[in-house]
Amino acid sequence: MSTPAVYYVNLGFAWFLVLMSIWGYTTILRNTGQKMVFWLFFGIAWMLLGISHILTIGGTAAGDWYMMTLRIGGYVFMVISVLSLMMHIINRDSVH
Repeated sequence: MSTPAVYYVNLGFAWFLVLMSIWGYTTILRNTGQKMVFWLFFGIAWMLLGISHILTIGGTAAGDWYMMTLRIGGYVFMVISVLSLMMHIINRDSVH
């Protein structure tokens, strides 16, 4: 049985977003001196989802407990990243 192409597309986008998160964090840190942890949480979220895609392509059943843990963890970190960005925007606007 062959692996559907959508798994490879998801895997590629997940790791692309991990790289973009690292680039975004380091670029903002270098240019402004701000440590925007939003980027780190965003990268961790996509890293966990990327690992789950690697395991899916490798033949791991999607219902296994560690696959579910990876995916739930990815979504939890995604929510944390959005909340972190919102807190940054609120704190920035309240200062100005």
